[in-house]
Amino acid sequence: HAQSYDKLPKLMKIAVESADAVIHAGDFVTEECYTGFVEASKAFYGVRGNNDFFDIPEQQTLDIDGLKIAVIHGHQARGAWENWLEYRFAKFQPNIIIFGHTHTPYLQTFSGVTLLNPGSVTRRRMTAYHSYAIIDTISKKAEITAID
Repeated sequence: HAQSYDKLPKLMKIAVESADAVIHAGDFVTEECYTGFVEASKAFYGVRGNNDFFDIPEQQTLDIDGLKIAVIHGHQARGAWENWLEYRFAKFQPNIIIFGHTHTPYLQTFSGVTLLNPGSVTRRRMTAYHSYAIIDTISKKAEITAID
């Protein structure tokens, strides 16, 4: 949720610009913010959130360094998150499913699939801190990073 990439926290921009790839789970809010991510990233993958009213994919499936990653905003979910996400991407058989929407950091593994919500760097909800996540594709591990 930002009007432009330039208005994001400095630590977030440093992380984006130094990462090998950036994955965004939606709610850019403006096309200007989306374009800023694309231009600042070495490689960029993003999906449409319920506050994005421009043409970007609703979901993506990626293979980065042999790590299978599924990405969706998640506002479409019905029922328990874990079941809905696993079912949604069952044919792809991802190692990690990244989702957003709730703005609440979440990192759990179920049946060998890691579910990751990186939280939000602009609007935290029922969370004491703003956050994003880092994924190491070599070790296949994710961690949530607080920026407050």
